Amino acid sequence: MAITEFIPVGLKGTEIAGKVRSETGTDLSLRVMVMCLEPLLFGIWVPDRDTVPSQIMLDGNGKVKASVSGVAENYLEVRNGFFCFWKPQRTQITGLSLKQSIVELPRIFRQSRKSKFRFSYDEVKHLTAGYFCPRRIYVVVVEHEAYLNIFPMDLHMHHPESNDYAFSLQVTNLATGEIKKAKRVLVCELASESLKTAYDLGKNHGRTRLGKEELSFTFEKSHKYGLLLPDFAVGYKEVSIEQDVDLSSHTIFLGRVEYQKAVATEQVQPYHVHRFCFPYQNRKGEDVPKLGV
Repeated sequence: MAITEFIPVGLKGTEIAGKVRSETGTDLSLRVMVMCLEPLLFGIWVPDRDTVPSQIMLDGNGKVKASVSGVAENYLEVRNGFFCFWKPQRTQITGLSLKQSIVELPRIFRQSRKSKFRFSYDEVKHLTAGYFCPRRIYVVVVEHEAYLNIFPMDLHMHHPESNDYAFSLQVTNLATGEIKKAKRVLVCELASESLKTAYDLGKNHGRTRLGKEELSFTFEKSHKYGLLLPDFAVGYKEVSIEQDVDLSSHTIFLGRVEYQKAVATEQVQPYHVHRFCFPYQNRKGEDVPKLGV
């Protein structure tokens, strides 16, 4: 699936609650992430193994919704429970228009068969549903000895009670090996106005290293680790890496937020959602416009 299937919108963090729930009604909005594309897996934080959901419900925009059934394939123990590798098995999407159902979903499937992941039709539906919950766009700073790289990401999750943090990067991202060595990253929060800057940094995923002189913005130093903090960051997290797991397409990193400069509650930030969710509505029922880039 191409990035064009996911549209950037500006939202406040308070508007995400209730977007994903388990079959028992537990709010999982901040505890579920798409974490790997091959194999296609979701990551779910659970307090214990007995609470792994067999089904999750995702609210795209009040009309377009999805239910995804799945099973746990593996677990990693974390401070506040377990990080579950959850394999989706069946997805039902409701509320789509006739065109979306019989034209656009099959088109996405045909396009995906030409990509390196070659998703099945069911996997296209799983991934589509996974982006019904808005995914916040961050910029990550990786520094290790003489190495520097800065790039955007949206596959991540922060467990607020325990400060556990998870994110995943494609194994082809050359920064993956440096993160394993550095054992820490700086995760920068963005205002919606900085989305173009984040997208422009996307080309750095394949860079061996980056020079400060190549960048158009200035830096300060982060509080705990003294990492380069871009001037456009409206908040940030300094994350220590405690575990990493290599899967076929992605490496999963698990760690802890060691220091956080929180973002103002009213700050509008950029998120990715699937374009089937438009017009996207916030919790007040107001339409949220697509961000221009």
